Amino acid sequence: MPLTDRCRQPGATLFVVLTAALLLSAGLLGLASLQAAALQSEHAQSLRAAATHLAREIADAMRANRAAAIAGDYDLASCSVLRGTDELATADTQVWCQGIAAALPSGDGAIRVARDGAAIVTVRWARTKGGATGDDPAAAPQDAEVALPTRL
Repeated sequence: MPLTDRCRQPGATLFVVLTAALLLSAGLLGLASLQAAALQSEHAQSLRAAATHLAREIADAMRANRAAAIAGDYDLASCSVLRGTDELATADTQVWCQGIAAALPSGDGAIRVARDGAAIVTVRWARTKGGATGDDPAAAPQDAEVALPTRL
């Protein structure tokens, strides 16, 4: 019997091909997971950017109507309770709250203005952990928040 016939192992090539396919599929699954995480992070950052923009927008409106802001007409515990005696302040907060509701999931805002002109504008929204929804407690919505301290 020749030496080459004894060293040959039937099925070795098939084993190598299957192992390579397994490693390739694991790599592709890892790449897909990385892409999904990047998309989720990009979405979270776009929501944070929208919240920051909205906070700066109402801060600018309060600076334009400083007397009403210091008088407390912009003070707001939640967008669900709009109040104020100044027409411009009421219109500003109403438009601001509508912008929050349109741009952020379960969005809400709050404004506190001190008598010395120091103000804190807070924008809150709900985000889900892992982007999942449903009955999974680990995927329950968590609040995210942007707080902008400013001087009028």
